[in-house]
Amino acid sequence: MKKSHTNASPLDVLVAARDEVRLKLHLLNMEAKKQWLELENKIFSLEERLGRQAEKMTDATAVSALELADSVKQFVDAHVRKAHA
Repeated sequence: MKKSHTNASPLDVLVAARDEVRLKLHLLNMEAKKQWLELENKIFSLEERLGRQAEKMTDATAVSALELADSVKQFVDAHVRKAHA
């Protein structure tokens, strides 16, 4: 909030701050949902590849699985655990 609040009542300032925080939280939630959908699509893709090549899992697929697991952990740390802290 960069507006001058010299003529605003304390309640007006508080309400404006609340509205700004609500908007920022909403946008954060939208970004988190977008990131999760991207991770989920990668998980489904990996599951599909593993299902087709179950007996001959390549090193590249194993690396992809580990990288994806790390991405999911980072997402959970940033968006789930932080929200409950």
